[in-house]
Amino acid sequence: MEANDTAFAWNLNADESYSRYDQRHRAAISWGYELPFGPGKALLSNGGALAYVFGGWQVQGIIRLGSGFPLTVTSTNVCQCGSFVPQRVNIVTSGNFGILDDPTVTHWFDQTAYAVPANGTQGNAGRNTIRGPGTQQVNLSLSKRFPINRARLEFRAEIFNLLNHDNFGNPDTNISNGTVGTITTADDGRNLQLGVRVAW
Repeated sequence: MEANDTAFAWNLNADESYSRYDQRHRAAISWGYELPFGPGKALLSNGGALAYVFGGWQVQGIIRLGSGFPLTVTSTNVCQCGSFVPQRVNIVTSGNFGILDDPTVTHWFDQTAYAVPANGTQGNAGRNTIRGPGTQQVNLSLSKRFPINRARLEFRAEIFNLLNHDNFGNPDTNISNGTVGTITTADDGRNLQLGVRVAW
């Protein structure tokens, strides 16, 4: 069992669902390339000022893609039994549990597919019936090492979320709230970081 997801002995089917950690699709692709300039390379191999400027540069990148995690639609203390057991609601439509074909940040799922059960009772909707937004992020770095006598200076530029893609947080899943189905958070947009390191 997962933390704070107590099973109901009288309705075990309500707990048969995906784990909250079930990210159905995930891919991480990393790559690196050293530009072909400078001594020992295909271009500017004879040295000189241009070889010093353009040689030694490395480009590296990471691409992360992932689908959303399962979420449970809840309400506020529907069973009048405190917060130590899940607050389950009723599903009033059959089939897709309010999942939309084209969700938006203001309407991520159809909240009318759910209803608050009578006080003192638990709903039949079960857990983890919908999924949150996925993620798409491309990170890129550019670096170069400059030999300075016995020391070495390294310059590095890193760009996080290069494409400035919107990676949204999870929607409000409490149908007692006025913001249910709405997403109000997101990860950071494009971010540039510069750094210099000296090793000797």
